[in-house]
Amino acid sequence: MEILLEIVGQLALEGCWAVGSNKKISKWVRYPLLTLVLLFYLAVAGILLTVTVVSLLERNILAFLVMLALDGGLLALTVLAARKQLEKKKA
Repeated sequence: MEILLEIVGQLALEGCWAVGSNKKISKWVRYPLLTLVLLFYLAVAGILLTVTVVSLLERNILAFLVMLALDGGLLALTVLAARKQLEKKKA
C-alpha cells in the first residue's frame, strides 16, 4: 500500500510539473498546478524543519544532524531541479 501511494504521489507531482512547464496549456491551469507543487514541497520542508527543531530541543544530537542533512538535501535538490528547468526553458 505504501509503495502504491508513493507511485501515485510521484506521478501526480511529475504530471503537475510537466503541465506547468508546457506553454500550450493556459496560464489559468498552469499556475495553480505549479502553486500546488510548490506548496507540497514547502509543506514537506516545513515538517522536516519542525522535526529538526524538536529533536534539537530534546537534545537528541544524532536525530538533529540527520534531519538537518535531510533538510539541506531537500533544499539542494529543489534548487537543482528549478535551475535545470530554467536552463531548459532558455534553450
